[in-house]
Amino acid sequence: GMARFGAGSLLRGSFRRGMATAAASGRPVYLVGQGMTPVIRKNPRSLREMGGEAIRDAVSEARVDPKDVGALYVGNMLAGMLSGQQHVAPLLSQAAGLTGMPESATAEACCGAGGAALRWGYMAVASGMHTT
Repeated sequence: GMARFGAGSLLRGSFRRGMATAAASGRPVYLVGQGMTPVIRKNPRSLREMGGEAIRDAVSEARVDPKDVGALYVGNMLAGMLSGQQHVAPLLSQAAGLTGMPESATAEACCGAGGAALRWGYMAVASGMHTT
């Protein structure tokens, strides 16, 4: 079977395109870009290559300059055991060309890891900590 590497969702505050949800503070948060790449058994591509591609696609779709991305939150399950890579978010931020970014973190929450990472991003934008 085929799964999707969904490392690329981009959230942004104070933006008028996309789907808005009301934050507790009243600041709207929008999902403005996403990127996915196929994950297949015996894939010759590395975690770094697949994740970097998905993130670059999300940034491109959102029409955001990579230098303006303030944080990267990656949901992950098993990369440490399967690929030996424990620092997934910093690895993928580098692979996607997001240099100079102040924050990158990996959410490990089993099957809910992607949702946890999306929630972290939502909270960071809704709180005003980051704009993108």
